[in-house]
Amino acid sequence: KPDYFQGIRGQRMSEDDIDAMVAKFVAAARRVAKADLDGIELHSGNGYLFTQFLSEAINNRSDAYGGTLAKRFLFLKRIIEGIRSDAALKDMPLIVKLSAIDRYNAIYPWKHPGTTLEDSIKVAQWCEAAGASAIHVSTGSMFPHPWNPAGYLPGDMPPRTYKSLIDSGKYTFALYLAFRYRWSRAIVRLVWERTLREYLYRNFGSFITGRGRTDADKPAWELLEGINLEAAKAIKSSIKIPVLCTGAFQSLEGIEGAIRRGECDAVTMARPLLANPTLPNQLQAAVERKDWSFRPEEPCTLCNRCLFAVLEHPLGCYDESRYLKTHPDPIDRYDYMMDQVFKFYR
Repeated sequence: KPDYFQGIRGQRMSEDDIDAMVAKFVAAARRVAKADLDGIELHSGNGYLFTQFLSEAINNRSDAYGGTLAKRFLFLKRIIEGIRSDAALKDMPLIVKLSAIDRYNAIYPWKHPGTTLEDSIKVAQWCEAAGASAIHVSTGSMFPHPWNPAGYLPGDMPPRTYKSLIDSGKYTFALYLAFRYRWSRAIVRLVWERTLREYLYRNFGSFITGRGRTDADKPAWELLEGINLEAAKAIKSSIKIPVLCTGAFQSLEGIEGAIRRGECDAVTMARPLLANPTLPNQLQAAVERKDWSFRPEEPCTLCNRCLFAVLEHPLGCYDESRYLKTHPDPIDRYDYMMDQVFKFYR
């Protein structure tokens, strides 16, 4: 079936296809070892291939790879075991990234919720038994998903770049039209941001109008920082291998607190590194001077403009609002923002 939001086309794998794919993953792992890289992550979350097997909301197979949770796990299990059975790979660090909670119904509430936390605890235990070195906790049944990357739906960006996806799915042309016009764009935003509105807006009226975002002293990124920690903590308490957690981390207090409380063993970052590529160095310097209240001067605002910009433009942070104080002139501000984007590549 195509995915329910964009209608991205899919094809049911035969058991021969699955056998071939297992072999391809093991061969890819061998290339990682040959390249002398440090480790492997099997992306088993956010709607990617393993998610489609693991999720009860997506997997409707009736063979050995569908039905019970154990059967839905079989594909991922075979790949972990296949990697570990290779002599050159038996000690390679192998992380499994899981959507701990699918939230398949985050957009349309009548949909099946998909994978539950209880399911993921069991899957994490099975991954550990099969040979995984660590579990990486995320969320969401597709990408993008309202909870991953959590944050705002940037209304002005999709009309510029979403046309690249017009032919990709059953509903992508209709979505492009919805993004194209202001009134329909507002409806899409309300549907997309519905389940996170308390983190993103001051009150229900602000959510409806799209104005009055969270106050400066408690911005959305701070409210959403560590949004997956509850799930990470539950998984960590059920396994012995390390647990990594993603979720808008960019303050030292948020990171140190999560680790100190035992909710996870490490955190991971994506968008905050687009906004501040030197953030790890800044965090380490803050630790050395014992500045436990450190937070970046221009933090990622979770505006998600990068998410839509990357469809046609270089990967980078395209949030001009981060430079309002330092560059009040709009043209100067835009030029500075683009210089920051390309500094990432230089």
